[in-house]
Amino acid sequence: MWILPLLIIAVPVAVLILKTGSKQGWRWRIFGAIAGLTIVPISYGMNIAAYHIPVFSIGMPMEIIGMLLLIFHEAPGYQLGIWLGLYSGNEVISQGMPYYYSLQLSAIFWFLIYGGAGYLFDIKRSGHKSRLIPA
Repeated sequence: MWILPLLIIAVPVAVLILKTGSKQGWRWRIFGAIAGLTIVPISYGMNIAAYHIPVFSIGMPMEIIGMLLLIFHEAPGYQLGIWLGLYSGNEVISQGMPYYYSLQLSAIFWFLIYGGAGYLFDIKRSGHKSRLIPA
């Protein structure tokens, strides 16, 4: 069970390694988008997998790191869910489908944020002026 978070972490790194030999223009965009899509499942998976690992081995540090990542990365999904009218603002969601909707909205949000950061990094590295960024 503890191998699953490691496999999810391996996906963005494998994409980055495979992309090194090809055209460099989209390298960080693709890495940012894949990292944004997988950061929420990574942190959620680390929390779940930590319960199946003995506390004094790697379970406790993995749970702490997963909890810190999840606290930071799940908040935008909750706020987007309120703005989209999926649940009211005074509602506490901790399990079930509303929680998973919140996690999916967070993954979409971080996909856009990390993919956009990768886009800006690719533009900066290529030396071309971007039309989206004013001079």
